[in-house]
Amino acid sequence: MSIPHGMTEVSREVFWDRVRSETKNIQPRSERDHTEWEVVATRERWGWTSEGYATPHFPDEPERFAIAENYA
Repeated sequence: MSIPHGMTEVSREVFWDRVRSETKNIQPRSERDHTEWEVVATRERWGWTSEGYATPHFPDEPERFAIAENYA
């Protein structure tokens, strides 16, 4: 799965460090094949991960992480 337009790919560590340090309320919204991360107050897309609630885990396809360019 490719990174959505307007997103910057980051490592797992950077993604989770940014989620934990963010002062805004960031929550996941899991889709079938990916997860959108949104600012709760505005519903603005903050981030994206390549696994969703029905995504099978393939060891040769690592999970990908991205943060919206205006938050990166």
